[in-house]
Amino acid sequence: MGTRYSVKIVAPAELIAAIEIEAHAAVAAVDAQMSTWKPQSDLSRFNASEPGNWFSVSPDLAKVVALGLEISSFTDGAFDMCVGSAVNHWGFGPDAAPVNVLAPPTALPGFGSIAVRLDPPALRKSAPVYLDPSGIAKGFGVDAIATVLERHGIPAYMIEIDGELRAKGTRPDGTPWRVGISQPEPGATGVHHILALSTTAMATSGDYRRYFDVAGQRYSHTIDPRTGRPTTSTVASVTVADADCARADALATALLVLGAEKGPEMAQRLKLDALFLIRHEGGLIEKMTGRFDRFFG
Repeated sequence: MGTRYSVKIVAPAELIAAIEIEAHAAVAAVDAQMSTWKPQSDLSRFNASEPGNWFSVSPDLAKVVALGLEISSFTDGAFDMCVGSAVNHWGFGPDAAPVNVLAPPTALPGFGSIAVRLDPPALRKSAPVYLDPSGIAKGFGVDAIATVLERHGIPAYMIEIDGELRAKGTRPDGTPWRVGISQPEPGATGVHHILALSTTAMATSGDYRRYFDVAGQRYSHTIDPRTGRPTTSTVASVTVADADCARADALATALLVLGAEKGPEMAQRLKLDALFLIRHEGGLIEKMTGRFDRFFG
């Protein structure tokens, strides 16, 4: 996935080696199935296929697409995996071309052009589509590792892939797992909040890690599927807590796209525990929904 991951567990020493092998295999499988950078991944082969016919894929990829389509539907398209051609257009994908910020991106077909079948697992597109699941696949990778740990009966763990997290239980001393929400500014190394986690998943989306500037305008890697352009809202980052990391990952992306007003409104409507960090007059203001403040500790 082009990044690092970590797994911390509370378990007998004799289990560590086996768990390490299985956890790595779980992440590698997600990468092999869902990478847009690997031509032979299930996803890349589907993206290269012709519209109209069912295309066999792995069960996990079918599950991810099904979840993505569900979230696309109830977020009014603010999350949409059909943004791959726009991601490339703006220079953030494997097929990126030199960026002309004045050229309009190609119209996106949208999530309605994708169908998914879970048994046997397959995808079908009604128009040329380039799926990019980067807004959900890392979270799914975290959940895949959690499945390994649950199978081994591990009572306490902390999993992290590039800021997407899932925790269970407590540390050996009985205290919660502690994680930081980054200060959402380019190059910043500080922490905006320290959170205490126990038996929850959490994901953060922001505009401050991958971007480029042209004539004083920031172009973020997060694409608004409704316009085919990088998001331009004042939201610097959104953090969402949920039972599943894949769902939290996709929801955080959708809320970032929706912006400083519509994002919190949708989070409240969906009863989400979410934290918005919003740029305002040279500083940051916070908006929280649900019971997110329970993680401050």
